[in-house]
Amino acid sequence: MMDDSSDHITFFHISVDLCLWFLYHTELANVHSSV
Repeated sequence: MMDDSSDHITFFHISVDLCLWFLYHTELANVHSSV
């Protein structure tokens, strides 16, 4: 049970990291295209 819950937590953190990474680069693209 412990391993299963930790896997879900890890997957959650990976998903959040990917979302933040995507948003970060999308913002960079918007800044560069607007300049």
